[in-house]
Amino acid sequence: MTTNTETDAPTAKTDEPEPGVRVIAGRRYLSPERLALIINRSTRTLHRWREKRIGPPYNELLQAYPEDGVGEWAKANDRQAVPQQKRRRKLGSGGDGATTTA
Repeated sequence: MTTNTETDAPTAKTDEPEPGVRVIAGRRYLSPERLALIINRSTRTLHRWREKRIGPPYNELLQAYPEDGVGEWAKANDRQAVPQQKRRRKLGSGGDGATTTA
């Protein structure tokens, strides 16, 4: 931990390896803006998810998302694409007004 020379208050040592990413005590945290870009959602959506407590884990103190928590949340909420079944056309609904019979 380092000391802020203006206030002599201890400050946490942080590294920002890339924009929107901070490393604190060996753990990576994503800013809301960075996460929004990654998951293709708006920061407003992330805010609503936080309010409803349905989104990825969020650290209120750091105002950031722990990267490992986001990964676990994404895996838990991953939905596999389900192929749609072909719709059968009902007899009598040919669209031209004519009724077909089997």
